Amino acid sequence: MLETSALQHAPARRVARALLAALAALALTLGVLPATATTASAAAPIDVSVDGEHWAPQLPRQLFDSVDRLSPGDRVDDTVWLRNATDVPIAVRVQMRWIGPADTAAIDDVLAVGMNGSSATVRQLRAEPLTVDLGELAPQATARLDTEAVLPFSAPNATQSRYLDLDLVLQLSGEDDPDPPPTSEPSPDPNPDPSADPSDEPGPDPSASTTSPGPESDSEDGDRSPPRDDEADRWAPLPRTGAETLLLLAAGLVTIGAGITALLVARRRRHDAEEDATQR
Repeated sequence: MLETSALQHAPARRVARALLAALAALALTLGVLPATATTASAAAPIDVSVDGEHWAPQLPRQLFDSVDRLSPGDRVDDTVWLRNATDVPIAVRVQMRWIGPADTAAIDDVLAVGMNGSSATVRQLRAEPLTVDLGELAPQATARLDTEAVLPFSAPNATQSRYLDLDLVLQLSGEDDPDPPPTSEPSPDPNPDPSADPSDEPGPDPSASTTSPGPESDSEDGDRSPPRDDEADRWAPLPRTGAETLLLLAAGLVTIGAGITALLVARRRRHDAEEDATQR
């Protein structure tokens, strides 16, 4: 009877060991990730600050973090400073993107957010990010980014701060960026064949594009159009503290711990039932 019980509990012990191993690996990851994030952000070319005095590679909080509720007629402001932490000039552009709820609401047409004098409603922000050009920052030079959110008196009702889920994204470019190679046409043959028929010469390919490769053209107001897919790596999110990753890892620890507890309780109940059957 004891041998049978041991065989029955062998799979449970293997599952428990696997869960404990996963728990240990997750705990190890939880201890390593913050150090990795700090190391990666140490080389960031832009330092950020929320007071203009204390600088770090990451923002200590999100925009409008202190806002609990917006009521009709409210206006809230927030400021972020950026500093060129390198020894070369860097051109900086900032995008404000919407990362809040995906479902639209009546408040989308009246709640306006903006930065440095440019603004857009939430509905407009869903369709296209708001972009502001901060110009070129000299080494160790700073730039101030003033952001705001306005809910006019005409708004239908109050809204929670979840409607202010915004993200700032930086586009950086320096003087060492390589220019695209110039396009050149093939030179004519210096010794043409006089007996050749000009009609036999190949003409232009009608299927070929006549547009020469090169950088995107600037718009009339001086701002470039949104980046193409090959420029996507030029845009980088403004550094954060990584709290979202820690929360996910903590949730994983709780889930695995609950699974181990349930397994041990079930194993104990089976053991007690077998002892009662043996005593009878």
